Amino acid sequence: MYQNYDYQYPPVSNHYMQKALGYGGYPQMQPLQMPQTICLTVGSYEEARAARMDNLANTYIFTDFNNNKIYVKKIDNNGNPTLKVYAEEVPPPATNEDKITLLEKRLAELEAKNPKTELPPLPAAVAPVAPVQVAPIPGV
Repeated sequence: MYQNYDYQYPPVSNHYMQKALGYGGYPQMQPLQMPQTICLTVGSYEEARAARMDNLANTYIFTDFNNNKIYVKKIDNNGNPTLKVYAEEVPPPATNEDKITLLEKRLAELEAKNPKTELPPLPAAVAPVAPVQVAPIPGV
């Protein structure tokens, strides 16, 4: 009375099966989304700390030009956000006393390397010459 047919319910066409399996009968791999680096400008540490993050393992770099600092916020291995602060180290300006002391040390080093030699005195026949006066040329 009833014939035994191998029907699937709902019927699946060959076109949709190939599309699901992909070329060669293997499932297609979905492309992975790579983490991104997102740069933003903030005005203070508190603003960088309060900035919201997504859960895509993105790295956020916040620049603070007012305080010359850079904040890097990302998710660590435990899933907690971490905020690292990078600041420029500016050496204090040198004072005049520091400069004089440095120059005196350098002069002492040079004198130790090159001992002073006395120059012989000038002979008596060599005398300083007086400067020559030149009269202006009229009409020039």
